[in-house]
Amino acid sequence: MYAAYLFGTLRIVDFHTGLIGAVAATVSELLPIDVNDNLSVPLLSALVMSLSRLL
Repeated sequence: MYAAYLFGTLRIVDFHTGLIGAVAATVSELLPIDVNDNLSVPLLSALVMSLSRLL
């Protein structure tokens, strides 16, 4: 949640997009997937944030 605030303050992404990305990253960490988390979590979070910007 802090990252969403920080990036929103820096105007890299707006607060709501950052919050959606943080929630997506948290949920993806909870999934029992044996894939490398260092790759899958940022990719999934970025995908969800990109899709939320389109909608």
